[in-house]
Amino acid sequence: MFCPGCGRFLNNNVKECVRCGIEIDSQYKIEKYARMADGVDLDWKEITLPKEHHTDDTKTTPNTIDLSKKLCIIGSVCSIIMLIAFLMPWISWTNESTGEIISYSGLSILNISWAGTMGIMKYYPLLLAFIGAECILLFFIRCRGCADILATIFGMVSIILCMVFYISVITYTDCNISFGLPVCSIASMLIMIIGLHGVKISRNPSR
Repeated sequence: MFCPGCGRFLNNNVKECVRCGIEIDSQYKIEKYARMADGVDLDWKEITLPKEHHTDDTKTTPNTIDLSKKLCIIGSVCSIIMLIAFLMPWISWTNESTGEIISYSGLSILNISWAGTMGIMKYYPLLLAFIGAECILLFFIRCRGCADILATIFGMVSIILCMVFYISVITYTDCNISFGLPVCSIASMLIMIIGLHGVKISRNPSR
């Protein structure tokens, strides 16, 4: 028989559709076979082509919906961590005369008077925090497909910015990298992976 909800071909003894999740109660089966025995035309939903011949393949299964929600939650958490990382120490500098270690967060880096290349690099933590805020909006709004692609792009761009900042600090300054940068890098990588999974789900909603 065919599912009255989506038209997928089902075995006669199933209790619910494996595709759309609609329950197939015994009363529906009795009425259907009674009409077939009397020669009554079947309802159009009952004669819909099975899935392999169906042109509308945009329905999602409950498992797919649950996975999509989990990805949104994880992506939102990673975005919040990426935003919080802006307030964490990004670099540290050791005063050779006193031995004191001074740490600078992404916010305090903005007050450092760097020249040349580092004069631009000091704005990278702020830019990464802005990207984290944008990703939070993306995962909360969850415009299917478009948000996944943007999240993937933002994640890739963030990883590149983190790498450029790391190389610049090591090359042009005598500062050391603190844990704020690795935290932001890991969060960016997870956002990119979640975005890629979201794109995959969007292209294959029934899997």
